[in-house]
Amino acid sequence: MKKILIIRCLQTELVLQFISSIDEDIEIFILDNLKQNEFFEKEKKVIHIFNSKKKTDFSIFNIKLKTLLDIRKKKFDNIIIPHKQKKLSGLENIIFMSLFFNSKKINHFQFFHGVSFNDLKPINKIKFIFKMTLNYFIATILFPITLFVLMLMILIGLLKKN
Repeated sequence: MKKILIIRCLQTELVLQFISSIDEDIEIFILDNLKQNEFFEKEKKVIHIFNSKKKTDFSIFNIKLKTLLDIRKKKFDNIIIPHKQKKLSGLENIIFMSLFFNSKKINHFQFFHGVSFNDLKPINKIKFIFKMTLNYFIATILFPITLFVLMLMILIGLLKKN
């Protein structure tokens, strides 16, 4: 039997609608905050609910180490990240967090009414890691340059006043 982990980045009602569209014999696990547990506990297809520490955004730092290890032990066939954004921008912390879990695939989908389990789009792990590394590398190089130019402009401004 396949196991999937759904990381809730969408309104609970829409995630429940997505779950109801899954006809296959699949064990569904949810990663969510405590506030939404009661809704998923009623869903028969949901085997287990993992919770974050706080009711804030998901990140690797907002989940207890024990929970991270428990999720990793499950060896999921698929991690699914449902969202409403046009692109994956803004979901980087969730995708990054999902890299720590033991999963064959990571998929996402932009939610529209009537979306089904067949509308999943893969996230290439290697491409994502490369893109994030490149972004941090560029930011690391540009920050000192920007800081230097800013200090130089302030210094020139102070010298002109005198």
